[in-house]
Amino acid sequence: MIDLYEPKFRSRRLILREGYSEGVVRRIAKASGWDELAKRPADARRNVALTVIWEVIPGLTVSYYYEPLAEASCLIIRSTRDKAEIREVERLLNQTTVFAGDEDLLSSAATGVSSCERALALLRLGLGGPVNFDQRYFDQLASGADDPDGKIRLAAIRGITYTEWPQFRPLLGQLADHDPVRSVRKLARQVLLIFDALGLADKSASRGCGGR
Repeated sequence: MIDLYEPKFRSRRLILREGYSEGVVRRIAKASGWDELAKRPADARRNVALTVIWEVIPGLTVSYYYEPLAEASCLIIRSTRDKAEIREVERLLNQTTVFAGDEDLLSSAATGVSSCERALALLRLGLGGPVNFDQRYFDQLASGADDPDGKIRLAAIRGITYTEWPQFRPLLGQLADHDPVRSVRKLARQVLLIFDALGLADKSASRGCGGR
């Protein structure tokens, strides 16, 4: 997910529970006195997320996204100064908003009944993953990437894209070279190119790959 504004520090993507929409966030922004900096409309054909960015104070922003592929809304808090500002805004938001937690995201990905449900859960799992590597999320996404259903594998790769964790590079390389489905191989190669462009080299490949 590429933002219109990318300072040094950011929160994880805070996935909004069902019932919380752009309108709800707008009301919070208005009540809190945040200034709207930018808005980018969604483009479903190109899978471009709706984006709205508010400035809390100079150098501190809250961004709202609706991700059409994952059918999910999320917030990201960013600061040019330090993480303490981010934690302060998170505390404020947690008083007025309900977010999906780790247990929600991980259990949904593990227990999705239908192919569509599991695919959506894997997308949301990647979208809502922590900023830093987390073995629980890695294992769930790696399991999805090993599923017999090609649609599940595609969803897992897209979820991996959101994480931006270089520990996934060996797994992506295996899929890019050996997956039996052409679209899966193609997507894995594309994600590796994205990781290359972001400078995401794997310096600890052995940490995440033991379970595969």
